[in-house]
Amino acid sequence: MAKYPKRTPLEAIRRFCMECQGDLSNAKYVTDCRDMKCPFYAYRHGTPPDGQPHRPMSAIKAYCHGYCLPDGREEVANCQGDMAYAGPCPVFPFRLGVNPNRQPLSDERRLSLLEAGKKTRFLPGVKAPCKTPESTNPTQPIL
Repeated sequence: MAKYPKRTPLEAIRRFCMECQGDLSNAKYVTDCRDMKCPFYAYRHGTPPDGQPHRPMSAIKAYCHGYCLPDGREEVANCQGDMAYAGPCPVFPFRLGVNPNRQPLSDERRLSLLEAGKKTRFLPGVKAPCKTPESTNPTQPIL
């Protein structure tokens, strides 16, 4: 398997678009791209789209599952990341919707975030602290 340089999801999408247009030295071709159905279209300049949710990982996952390997999650999971015409696929490390550059949270950090009321990924055996609004108190009338 090819070695992949450390890139952000936006950088990977930008690189992919440059390779797709066939010229890594001329961004004009990426600007002129007209494939508005491509999940990368809004991110093709390597910047978040204006006025839309910023979800490059979702765009990569949508591309891999819909355009590149539409036969299912198992096929995407088994992808080797080699594009015959261009070599290693720039978005390969992100294909499952997970950023390999992010470090997982420690259990202690996750607990502190949960106690602060912030959302975190599932932590087995730990539940978020439940805060009951005063209006649901059975001794208070609901107005």
